[in-house]
Amino acid sequence: SEMCIRDRVSTQSTWGNNFLIKSQHKSTEMVDSNIPISDECLARWLELKKDHKLRYVIYRVEGEKEVVVDAIGERELTWNDFLENLIKTEPRFIVFDLPFKKNDGIQTEKIIFINWCPQSVPVRVKMVHSSTKDSLKKKMDGIAKEVQATALDDLDFEEVRRLVL
Repeated sequence: SEMCIRDRVSTQSTWGNNFLIKSQHKSTEMVDSNIPISDECLARWLELKKDHKLRYVIYRVEGEKEVVVDAIGERELTWNDFLENLIKTEPRFIVFDLPFKKNDGIQTEKIIFINWCPQSVPVRVKMVHSSTKDSLKKKMDGIAKEVQATALDDLDFEEVRRLVL
């Protein structure tokens, strides 16, 4: 009986080590999906960052083939307008030029990158979305903060403001 317990522990330990090695190997393979980013994505990014013409840009992965612009928000739109335009059931990447007051009361703006991926999304879609994020983000210099959001509570304005401060 003692022998069986030792064997079982040894087997679990070996299995655990193999599992860790395999999962580490998989995560390094999934660094980049190699899904191309459309020229419009970068043009809209520049309109937001350099020209200050847009408040936000929402991006999506189109059929696992290309990252495209899903929606744009004109400069006068607010955080609440953005939340109304966000499709709540599908993953999206968002860049948002966030106006807010710092703790000392001074008004400022910072560009944030939001990785919106609802928990209800199928695993394969999550994997493609996740492995595409870095490719898109690398093309966007000047992002102050990244926000991970899986539920609408994660996109509460005050919570996001606190993260950016």
